[in-house]
Amino acid sequence: MKKDIDFHIRVSREDLQRIDAKAKEVKMSRSKFLIQAALQQNIIIVGTDELRRLTSELRRIGININQIAVLCNMGKITCVQLIDTNKELNQVWKSIESLRKDIKKINEKRN
Repeated sequence: MKKDIDFHIRVSREDLQRIDAKAKEVKMSRSKFLIQAALQQNIIIVGTDELRRLTSELRRIGININQIAVLCNMGKITCVQLIDTNKELNQVWKSIESLRKDIKKINEKRN
């Protein structure tokens, strides 16, 4: 295939040295090594919407627990039922565990 486009990137001196060392290790030119690395590499994209939702839920639960702690420290409440909070945390945990298993399956297919 004819190489008819000149492509430039900026990297740190340390990164360039590491790239050159890896290219030398596999006896490739820097250009060929970078092309192979870019085109042969599988990129895993995790659903950002799902992560945002989980992060938002965890933040909301954390805020609720913090508010309960403040009320306890003020002496306004003495006994707290956290059954609903526990259920929400379990739901978030199940979602995170499912996501982790999906990523593990993808990684196993790559190897």
